[in-house]
Amino acid sequence: MNYKIYQMLLKSAKITGYEPVPAELLNHHAARDGLVGRKMRVGKALFYLIRPEEMSKSLTVRYAEFKEIALTKINGAVK
Repeated sequence: MNYKIYQMLLKSAKITGYEPVPAELLNHHAARDGLVGRKMRVGKALFYLIRPEEMSKSLTVRYAEFKEIALTKINGAVK
């Protein structure tokens, strides 16, 4: 079920411009970065909605790797 919700978040990112970034990728610095008002919970996972231009280079790389892995797992689970 969480796969479908996360897949919907990824598809809506094209429209809204906000990417759903897992809290673990932010190294728990979301409050320092001013992202507290943009958090959402999907099941037990916590995500922050961040625009790509707001991401640092290292976060962009980590998020791209996560997104690729998540999409392959989603596609495998949905089939």
